[in-house]
Amino acid sequence: MRGVFAYGIGVFTMAVLLIGAGFVVAKVIYTEPVPREHMDVASILTDLRRVMESSEYNLDAYLIPASDSHLGGSSRRVSYVSGFTGSNGFAIVGRTKAAVWVDGRYHLQADRQVDTTYWEIMKSGLPGTPSHEEWLRDNLPSSGRVGLDPNLFSPNDFDRYSRYLSQHGHSLESVADNLVDLIWEDQPQIQFSELEVLSLTFSGQPISEKIAAIRSQMENLNGEALVVTTLDEIAWLLNVRGGDFSTTPTFYSYAILTMNDLYVFFHKDRNVPDSIKDHIRQESGTNCIFDFDYETFLDGLQRVVSETTKYILIPSGCNQAIFEKVPAERRYVVSGYSPIARLKAVKNTVEAQGLRNCHVRDSVAVIRYLHWLNVTLGQETITEISGATRLRGFRADQMYFKGLSFGSISGFGPNAAVVHYSPTEETNLEITTEGVYLIDSGGQYL
Repeated sequence: MRGVFAYGIGVFTMAVLLIGAGFVVAKVIYTEPVPREHMDVASILTDLRRVMESSEYNLDAYLIPASDSHLGGSSRRVSYVSGFTGSNGFAIVGRTKAAVWVDGRYHLQADRQVDTTYWEIMKSGLPGTPSHEEWLRDNLPSSGRVGLDPNLFSPNDFDRYSRYLSQHGHSLESVADNLVDLIWEDQPQIQFSELEVLSLTFSGQPISEKIAAIRSQMENLNGEALVVTTLDEIAWLLNVRGGDFSTTPTFYSYAILTMNDLYVFFHKDRNVPDSIKDHIRQESGTNCIFDFDYETFLDGLQRVVSETTKYILIPSGCNQAIFEKVPAERRYVVSGYSPIARLKAVKNTVEAQGLRNCHVRDSVAVIRYLHWLNVTLGQETITEISGATRLRGFRADQMYFKGLSFGSISGFGPNAAVVHYSPTEETNLEITTEGVYLIDSGGQYL
């Protein structure tokens, strides 16, 4: 379910409205492409290949995922190099060829956005589409060197690529520098949000109780430290919310919980008020350490490794750089759900009631929107964007509304056929009584 990260709660609604007498499902043909975020694809590829081929790196191919160092969200690097703006893409740049993979949700969007003069579009799920490994096998020179940023890949993925390439006479190189970042001069900087405490009125459980339950699970695994990299788990553990992401109330951070201490890693450029740190100290009832910042997390992890003797519990969803930092004999990879994810999934009484309350509030907002749409169509011009804006307004009227849980998918006519469609000024269609209108949206609430 979307919006699950929530302040406490997120909900979503999807409606498909048939407006008019009837409709026919048919192949959709687009005559005008979506404007690309970066038009000078040729120059970007030239710059990236220049760095790849330099004596410092000497790479024959470079792997670019959509993920960030938490293996979630979107770093926009795929968008920068290829022009594809969907949330889930994967790019490989070789010395002479480049390919971008998109799943079934984005096949149509990729056709509109990716310049096939420079890129091959790989539509996952269709017969004949090669995997990343197969494409590398077919396009690498003898004894090829493939590079990646270990902060952006899971250990499982790293191992899979490494084994496959080795079997075919190639090598996988872990590159400390992100090569896309090296050439991206106007790369957007993180816009840090203000942090706020989630009171017990909404969380229903103090940090100290959560820590006690987690440490109990750590003991069962003979673990002395638990590395926490998933942002919604950190927000839940600390009873703190942020807004570093437009539709998810989380914030860039890491945490490590030991049997005696709680390490919290905020970004050095974030202005963390004393009230937030005081809240964590007082409500946790444990020794809290803020000595390291977000960008020196691996140094903090190294300190924990040196000061402990038992297992360091790391989630299977951590990145390869973290995995490499913990010695193999001290490493315990928690497969499946992490201890925090298991605890977070079981709602306490306060959270359960909050779920019920927010579903009622969100239902009111959606019903008001559908009623407004029904009586207003034909009386005034309503577009995909103005409709989504009005729905947000109805949600904002509700108590404890904290923003959308994802960008509203508001699509009319042919745009309704585009999975995960996001209307822009260039694609914005008027909603009329002659077509299908899709609205897929969600909200965050306390």
